[in-house]
Amino acid sequence: MLTKTASILEKITEWSVYAFVLFYTVSKAMIEISFTVALISWLLAKIIKKEPLRLHWNWMLGALVLFVALSVGSAFVSQYPAQSIRGIGKHLEEVLFLVIIADTFQCREKLKRLLGFGFAVLLVTALDAVFQLATGRDFLRNHAMSYVDTHARLQGPFSDHTVFASYLIGWLSILLAFFFHRDYRSVKTKVLAVLLLIMGAFSLFHTQARGAWLSFALAILFFSIIKRSRLLVGFLLAAVTAGYFVLPWNMIVHPDAEGKEQSIVERKVLWERAVDVILARPWLGTGINTYARAHQQFDREKSWRVQNYYAHNSFLQLAADRGLPALLFFLVFMVLFLKRCFSVVRARSDPEQEALIAGVMTGIIGLLILAQVDTVFEPLQTGMFLWFLFGLGIAAMQVDAQRKEKLK
Repeated sequence: MLTKTASILEKITEWSVYAFVLFYTVSKAMIEISFTVALISWLLAKIIKKEPLRLHWNWMLGALVLFVALSVGSAFVSQYPAQSIRGIGKHLEEVLFLVIIADTFQCREKLKRLLGFGFAVLLVTALDAVFQLATGRDFLRNHAMSYVDTHARLQGPFSDHTVFASYLIGWLSILLAFFFHRDYRSVKTKVLAVLLLIMGAFSLFHTQARGAWLSFALAILFFSIIKRSRLLVGFLLAAVTAGYFVLPWNMIVHPDAEGKEQSIVERKVLWERAVDVILARPWLGTGINTYARAHQQFDREKSWRVQNYYAHNSFLQLAADRGLPALLFFLVFMVLFLKRCFSVVRARSDPEQEALIAGVMTGIIGLLILAQVDTVFEPLQTGMFLWFLFGLGIAAMQVDAQRKEKLK
């Protein structure tokens, strides 16, 4: 009886993750609900089966634990305890989601189902964005299309174009990796993948998020290097060159009232503010989730531009919120994660896991590049998505390790 109950709970956990993938595009409330259900069912299944966490302790996880501890510890110096408590809750959600994904999906069949479902949701989301461009509103949530100058800006079912762009960077990177999968030579599969890549890239372009364009281009360049694909490098260079000469100049440059590039001027101000905070509070920051309110007292320039605003550089804001040691251990975790991913891809032992890990690694690199010029770690959706990708990568690495063990 207990075994059957545990099995049902494990199914609930798996389907709750599918619910997260589905509702990620349309509802923040459903993200919270799907995570909560996944967490409760996962914990109950572990308790009933008396099963330990199926993750091997290593330096990467050690760095993650220290990052979490320092992030939580920063709340003790916070001048805004209520905001820091909310920040701790969100941060623990993200890391626990990584653990749930990594532990639950250590199975080739489960990973296949999750990816298939994710690509299906990507297809519907891309169609929704194209429909929004054609009619002015998307069909999933009836969101109106916005504009940058005279150019249409798509967000599809999302409430923000940057969140939409982040979603596309992650899933398109995984799809691109499977398109180059050496064991997937079916013409039908290739055609479907190409069509979805075109629709996704088209939607990403029409988000008008230039930081996202650059981030995805650099992520593709990284992928083409690890795959040693000259064709992909050539295609990327041709696309960038054509964009420079063909696109209207007001799509590439957004001047402010003084004729200066607005984004560059504003980001300079925002980054200098964040640096002021870091210099004043280098060890534990202002307290997790307090930067937007606390930065004012440390801001030396007192510019009139973009007041009470995120730093638009998630690394700087993390250091300002939680301190330089927290940023250091996050970077250590990130580097060790990417190093392990690269070692699996280079070994070429399991073609499916190689493709998935290469895609996850490419998507994460794209998001981390975007995080240097925009807000990625802070919003609920993009924050959860980033840690979802980390968990997916760890699960794939565990599956690859299990295969190696069986072959010994």
